[in-house]
Amino acid sequence: MTDKDKLSSKEYWDDVLKKANLPLIVNKKQYSPWLINTFIEEFINNNQYKTLLEVGSGSSAWLPFLSNEYKLKVSGLDYSEIGCKICEQKS
Repeated sequence: MTDKDKLSSKEYWDDVLKKANLPLIVNKKQYSPWLINTFIEEFINNNQYKTLLEVGSGSSAWLPFLSNEYKLKVSGLDYSEIGCKICEQKS
């Protein structure tokens, strides 16, 4: 199995999520989150979206942030049971 193959394996992500340093938060004072948020904000406001689905949402900080910041109804999918449990705990 190559390193590239491991990135798509459930075992790889289970291991990553077991080691996740939680809770993760979106800090808009950092450049990368600020840039992503600016794009998302413009996209949401221009299209008046009310729902959002994040695929691979296990340890993501974006679902709780976007739910609170923009009052979106958010949902997440993850194929790792560990990721799903983390996502449920954050909601």
